[in-house]
Amino acid sequence: MRVYGLDFTSAPSARKPITCALCRVEEDRLYLDAMCALESLECFHNLLASDGPWVAGMDFPFGLPRDFLQPVNWSPDWETYVASAAAMPRTEFRDLARAVAAERAVGHRYSLRDADRIAGAQSPMNVTRPPVGLMFHAGAPSLLASGATVLPMKVGDPDRTVVEVYPKLVARALIGSRPYKDETLFCADNSRTQARRALLDALADEALAEHYGLSLIGLDAFVEELARDELGDAVDALMCAVQAAWAWTRRDAGFGIPADVDASEGWIADPATAAATN
Repeated sequence: MRVYGLDFTSAPSARKPITCALCRVEEDRLYLDAMCALESLECFHNLLASDGPWVAGMDFPFGLPRDFLQPVNWSPDWETYVASAAAMPRTEFRDLARAVAAERAVGHRYSLRDADRIAGAQSPMNVTRPPVGLMFHAGAPSLLASGATVLPMKVGDPDRTVVEVYPKLVARALIGSRPYKDETLFCADNSRTQARRALLDALADEALAEHYGLSLIGLDAFVEELARDELGDAVDALMCAVQAAWAWTRRDAGFGIPADVDASEGWIADPATAAATN
């Protein structure tokens, strides 16, 4: 099965592309075949439209918290509210998210989905630092338009399956809370490089099998490229592929997504989030 791991950005460009790890999973072996850069949303759309079978893990919120939908009078049906968001210019959606947050008490301005609370992820209402809300606005309409299966929200083409992932969960499982990237390049230092190398070592050894039931093959050819990437986009893309492959190995059990999750909000596929609901 082809596996794509995408480190997403809401405004991809040559300077800051969507980074994609191109992999294959065969039983419990995940093969890293190539890394590529998607320099526009059109390239992202083309990947979504490509012939299957494939499974992809993408690290942006596919859905919004119900606490956001209610005050703006949007339907809780995922396809309906994503279409509403898609009809808005980026700036209008940003201003709407800010307006909803401004009406709330300090410390409670940004609602979280259940999966965000479990994963320790940012609120999809946050449109700055990091602008995950803008990532939703750029990415979710593309998923809806693609006709792919978007779990757990929409059943579409069974040969093209997309799951939401969060690569920090992989990093936490393998090296704890050590910072391994600098998303601004303002404080690049040797400790982050060392942490990134420790993370890559863990991805290549039995630690990955312990947490994800997978053995990674082919990392040696890319390890120096990933270690030098201070932004961490490449290693994040690889970890997205790990989570997508893990989900694929659990396809007969809902791709590792609990049956009772709120399909309006979505879910982050990972062993840690699955275990938290048991």
